[in-house]
Amino acid sequence: MLDNIVLGTKIELQKRMDRFSLSQQSKRSYISQVLDYSEEDEDELVCAMPIFEGRIIPLEVNSEYDAFFYTSKGIYKAAVSITRRAKERNIYTVNLKLLSNPEKFQRREYYRLECTIEVQYSLFNEEETQYFLRHSKLPNNLQANPVKAIIVDISGGGVRVFTQEQLNTGSFILLNFQLFISGKLKQFNVAGKIVMSLESPNVSDIYDTRIEFKRIADNERSEIVKYIFEQQRQLRNKERG
Repeated sequence: MLDNIVLGTKIELQKRMDRFSLSQQSKRSYISQVLDYSEEDEDELVCAMPIFEGRIIPLEVNSEYDAFFYTSKGIYKAAVSITRRAKERNIYTVNLKLLSNPEKFQRREYYRLECTIEVQYSLFNEEETQYFLRHSKLPNNLQANPVKAIIVDISGGGVRVFTQEQLNTGSFILLNFQLFISGKLKQFNVAGKIVMSLESPNVSDIYDTRIEFKRIADNERSEIVKYIFEQQRQLRNKERG
């Protein structure tokens, strides 16, 4: 069952839900990584204990999760059970036993990383929108001038941005931002669709705007997911001291 899961494989864990478990905490995602294979059970993995908001999350033994494995051949999903917790060489670990065969999975939702990233955006006009939808390519030389904003969380599926103007839901937009990945600064020019733009209840003259990536290249999405995992690993290393 572990053919595509190698040491270092990144994992996203989501608590398995039933009709009695619909709280926000039950929907939360945790990030982990495969550290070793269990010597006692060929269907069991030794993984890093996940970290959420700067603290280690001690997953309960016998609890069950949906695990999403980010492999070189794509994302695979399997049901897992927590069988053991331990601390080895100052590293907190958790054993995951596979309850089902990992199956190829096309994600619709992604783990969201809180961040502060500068971004410039340009709104598509009607002609540019139609060109993008028809050709699945970014229009050349958008008419709208770039506007500065701040990305406050990012995932492989989109971003949440603080803007100084309210943007029209359903409009298309070009996002231009940089991420530091594997020691290199990488440029992203990604199209998105505005899902929501509401005045922030906490900050005056700021709009909380959610944008879903549209027709993003697989390699760009993979790079964004890689960035998120690297940030999680850095946070985990800081926690270890």
